Amino acid sequence: MATTNFNFLQLAGTDYAGYTTINALITDIDTRLNVRIPSTGGPESAAPVSTAISLTVATTTKSIICTAVAVLTLPAAATYTGRELLIKNTTAATVTSASSNVVPLLGGAASTAILAATSGKWALLVSDGTNWIIMASN
Repeated sequence: MATTNFNFLQLAGTDYAGYTTINALITDIDTRLNVRIPSTGGPESAAPVSTAISLTVATTTKSIICTAVAVLTLPAAATYTGRELLIKNTTAATVTSASSNVVPLLGGAASTAILAATSGKWALLVSDGTNWIIMASN
């Protein structure tokens, strides 16, 4: 594979010359601006993880499909501030966290509840550095 230098962007006094892949450039911009640039489906994208049992969420996992009652061990919120996890269930089964570290959509105290026992439920969780906050759900 031929390498290409992306010598076309200068931002906040930082020269973005010398990147050999667009993914490296996007990752660096993402980090410097503290924003998330949408994935293009490249190698940085991960297929959803499917589980029918308890699962320890890997550092590379971005989305989880639960096909039965599931207890998820979420990554330490303090280690992954700003990280997003998308979780859905495909059966009428509850999905909970192994720790009381999930804040409900309407706020309040952290608990273990993530998804109710209704098929098709989903939730977007974002780490605030202390807990996983449900930012959107159905």
